[in-house]
Parts: sequence; C-alpha cells; structure tokens
Amino acid sequence: MIDAPKRPLKVFLCHAHEDKPFVREVYQRLVADGVDTWLDEEKLLPGQDWDAVIKKALQEADAIVICLSRTSVSREGYVHVEIKEALENAKKKPFGTIFVIPAKLDDCDVPSYLRNWHWVELFSENGHERLMRALRSRAEAVGAMIDPASIAEFMDEELEAELRRLFFEGRGAALVENWDKAINRFSKLLSMNPGYLGVSEQLANAKREKSLAELYTRGIEAYQNGSWETAIELLNEVLEKSPDYKEAAGLLKSAKEQKQLSDFYAEAQQLYAAKEWKAVITIFDKINLIDPNYVDIEQLLPLAHKELDELERIKQINARYSQAISQIDAGNWSQARILLEKVQSEEPNFADSEGLLKKVHDEIYKIEERRKRINQVNILYEQAHGLFRSKSWRLALEKLEEIHKLDTQFQDKEGIGEKAKAALEREEEEIQVQNKLAAIYTEAVSLLRDEKYEQALAKLQEIKAIDATYPDRQKVQDIARKKLKDRHEDGTASNKSFVTLGILLVFIGLIAFLGWSQRFKFFPPRIQIRITTTSDWTAVEWKSGGMLRNIKKLSSSLQASDAGVDGTIFYLYQPLERADGFNSVEMVLEATLTNITSDTQIVLEGKRGCIGGTTVELFNATAEPVLVETLTWGDSCSSDGLNFRRFEIPVDFFIE
Repeated sequence: MIDAPKRPLKVFLCHAHEDKPFVREVYQRLVADGVDTWLDEEKLLPGQDWDAVIKKALQEADAIVICLSRTSVSREGYVHVEIKEALENAKKKPFGTIFVIPAKLDDCDVPSYLRNWHWVELFSENGHERLMRALRSRAEAVGAMIDPASIAEFMDEELEAELRRLFFEGRGAALVENWDKAINRFSKLLSMNPGYLGVSEQLANAKREKSLAELYTRGIEAYQNGSWETAIELLNEVLEKSPDYKEAAGLLKSAKEQKQLSDFYAEAQQLYAAKEWKAVITIFDKINLIDPNYVDIEQLLPLAHKELDELERIKQINARYSQAISQIDAGNWSQARILLEKVQSEEPNFADSEGLLKKVHDEIYKIEERRKRINQVNILYEQAHGLFRSKSWRLALEKLEEIHKLDTQFQDKEGIGEKAKAALEREEEEIQVQNKLAAIYTEAVSLLRDEKYEQALAKLQEIKAIDATYPDRQKVQDIARKKLKDRHEDGTASNKSFVTLGILLVFIGLIAFLGWSQRFKFFPPRIQIRITTTSDWTAVEWKSGGMLRNIKKLSSSLQASDAGVDGTIFYLYQPLERADGFNSVEMVLEATLTNITSDTQIVLEGKRGCIGGTTVELFNATAEPVLVETLTWGDSCSSDGLNFRRFEIPVDFFIE
C-alpha cells in the first residue's frame, strides 16, 4: 500500500510591526528550509478580509512562532489579537504539545504571559537550528513534512551555501548596525543572484540605514557639544527620512528645549548684572517649567533669592519680636517663648530677645512647678481621703502633713484632718472605756465567785449602761439569776411586756411598708451613673439621699489609668498628657437605691483637677436605662487647685 504524500508543516509568524525587517528574514529562512510559513505581507491579497484570513491561518497553523524584541515588548498594547488568539488555541492542545514557540529576536525579556513556554533565541549562533528542531518534532507529531529540497532543488548545493553565507553575514551585520559590512555582503549576493530572498531590498535598506546612522551620529555629536542649532538641523533631516528612527524624535525635542533654556539663561545673566532680582527669579520660573533640574552654573537664582530673602528676613524678625512682646503683656508665656526662640535662632543678638527669653523661661518654669505642686497636692489629698475612709487615721494625717509641706496655704475643705484627729481621740477613749469595762467585769466575776449575786448583777448593769453589747463570757448574769429565783421571775414578767411592745411595733412597720411598697411596686429603683471627663482626675461622692447598695462598675475606658468605687466615692483618672490633649475617658456604674422617701433630695459632690470638664449622667435603670439628669461643670478652678461642685436631684426622678 502506498502512503499518501505528506503536507508541509504550517507555521504562523506572530510579530509586531516594528520588527518587520527581522521577521521577514525569519520568514525567508523558514521557507528556504521547506516550512509552509504564513506572513501577512506575503500571504494577504488585496481586497481580502484580513481579520478573517488571519484568524483562519491561526486556526490552521500547526505551530505559532511569537517574535519578541526589546522594542516590541516595551511598547504598550503589544498583546494584540493574534497573540490572544494563539494563546486561546494553545489551551485546546494536549499537555506537552509544541504549539506556541516564543522567539527572541534580541536579548529582551519574555512577557509573563508567555513564560510557561520555553523560548528560542534566534539571535544566538544556533538559534535557527533549535527552532527547526522544534518544528521537526511538531511536524512528526501532526504527520506533516519539512523538505528543504522541495524549494531549493534546482540550486547547486555549493552555490546555495555561499549565497546563504553572504545573506546571513549581511543580516547579522545589519542586526548589529555594521552597515559597511552589510552593504558589502548584500552587494556580492546581488551580483551572484539578484532575486535571492529580497537581497535588493536588503541592500537598499542597508544603504539607507547607513546614511541615517551617519546623520544621527553627527546630530548626537552636536547635541553633546551643546551646538543646539546644528543638532536641531541634523535631527530634523533624520526624521524627515525616517520619522521613527531610534531616539531622534526625543533628542530633537530635547535639543529644542536646551536651546530655549540657553537663551533664557543668557537673559537671566543680563538681568542679574542689572540687579533686577525679581526679574531674574521670573526667568528661572520659566526655566523650571521646561526643566526643573536645569543646572544654574553661576548660581544666579539662589543669589537673587538671597538678596530678596535678606530684606524679608529682617522684616519677619521684627514682626515676630513685636508679637512676642504683645504675648508677654497678655501673659501668654508659651506663645511668647516660641516667637522669641524663633527670633534668637534667626538673629541671636536681635534687640533684647535674649533677656526677654530668659524671663519667659523663668515664668514658664514657675507655672509648671505650681501646676506639678497642685497635681501632687490633689493626689495626696485623694490618698488622704482613701486612708480616712479605711480608718487609717494616722496615715491620713501624715498625708496632710506632706500636703502642708508643699502648700502651707492649703485648706482642708473636707475637714479630714480634724475628723481624723477626732477619730483618733475616739479610739483612745474607746480603749480607755474597754479597759474600764474589763476591770468592772473582772470585779463582777470575783463577786460571783464570792456568791455576792446581787452585787455581781449590779456590776453587769453598770457595764451594760456603758456598752450594751459587751459580751458576758463567764455567764455571770445567767448564773446569778439562777441563784436569785425571784429576780429571774421579775425578768420573765418584764420580757412578756417587751414582746407585747415588739408585736405592736411590727404591726406599725408593716402598715408603713405596705404604703411605701405600693409607691415603689415592692422593688427599690436601680440607677446607672456615667462619668465622662477630660480632666486628669475626677471624684464624685454620693453624700446623701438614700443608700446605694450592690454598687458595681459596668465599664471604663481602656485609656483610664484608674477607675472604680471606694465606699460612696466614684473616682476616674487618666494620664496628665492625655488630659492636656483634651482627651476624654468614661466609667459606667450601676447600683440599687434604698432607704429613700418621696421627698428625698439626692446630693452629689464632685471634685476634679483644673484641666478640662466633667459630665455626670444619671439613668433610671429599673427597666431599660432612661436618662433623667445630666450634670456638668467646666474648667474654673479655685486657688487651691481644686474644682468643686455640689448638685441636688429630687429622688422622684428615679421612681417609676
């Protein structure tokens, strides 16, 4: 059986317009090697629907060679329709199929969307042969053939080898822009075979490129020498012959800008010599619009600015000095310091700025020291409060002594000192009373042992008259009464009368409770208290108006340095630097309000530092919390550094 003849391998050349001369060479070599190669300028016919024809060629291609170069890859929009179509077709091929072949025409980067396929470097010595090996592998896979003899069978092998050598030496020389060598090789090739692979076009292109290269080189030399007019003339000639030639357009634009800049600078030199400082600056504004990095060799601009700036500098120093004196007169020491330090930094010996600055520093130091002392006094006084509430009388007095060392004029408005002293005196008295009671009790025990029961009971009565809760550890009363039966019987009669009286009191209390519970529906009201402050410390005390029970803190700001409850005092602290920045912290408390009547007035007393302000919000929280009162006080401060405020609220606000 005779096999059907194989078809040639079909290859589609995908390329950018900029690479057309090099791609044409690839086309010619592939055709010479027996590959059925599709190139638009060779295959498209006049009048054809080029879009449809290209898509058909892409669909029928056995392999697609995507030609890449530094010029084409760097151009925006290079991923054109042909590449997208090729990549879509590649997705339909089995894994491992040689279908898409990236081909580098020079040492360019391969785009990320093509890096999944290994590329071939056609500019390398064996690049074309590696491409052909890949295409032969593809031809074998699809049952196609690559037969160079079918194209060049009429040519003598030696002549063909020589022609190829001349052609590719000429192309290699053209790729590295060695136009003399390229012209030499193409001229020889043209004389040997005028129709060989478009050699006449290659020769004409090499001569044209040589002429352009010579003009371009002369233009660059003129540009580098600063001969702007010559450079402009030569580069214009290059662009007239080849609008896209290398960087000619960019150099021409730059040469025109440099000439304009040179003319401006010459004008600035003349204006500087005439001491027209503002006009010099205006010229440099124009220069900067063209080239912000233009080198001012003679430093004309900074010198002109220096002349103007010196006048402005003295004017501004005078203005700041005057403002500083005004701030001193107004007592704004910090603002005065800023202004005077600025004056000193700009002109150290200006007027009396040095002496004034020293005075301002002294005043600021005094204010800071006073502020620190007030804050320390406030802290010590709060500590004294806490010690007093914990019945540490002597420690509370020691804190007050520390306060008086810091501030001899400090006034103990809460009377902590007097109260602590009185408490100490009461403790001493209590000790004396306990000692006296112990002595009497010892005497009663002695009388009991001596069987003097009436005298022993009399001593117990003496003790009860002083302290009704004093414990009868030796059971003196029980033993004595057992011994004195008659007195015991009198005691029983007395107890019956006491029981009758107790029943009567319970009955009266029950009637009162029923009336009061009807008022409060058997449940004492619950309240919520929210304290918000921008001060460094705040303390709010529940002075009177019922009793708070089950007090608990629901929440407090993370930025608070301390927040909580001490008895009936609610305290909230934050760092001083936060308070100086007008930052706020808050705390929310909840409690049950008991021991109240309908005409009760709740009394709150608030104290805080001299910074910022404080708001206290009271909520009826028996059911859902309802705001019933808001209390605020601002930043007025007394001479002792405390900010005190008293509030009264009717308890009816919290009765549903």
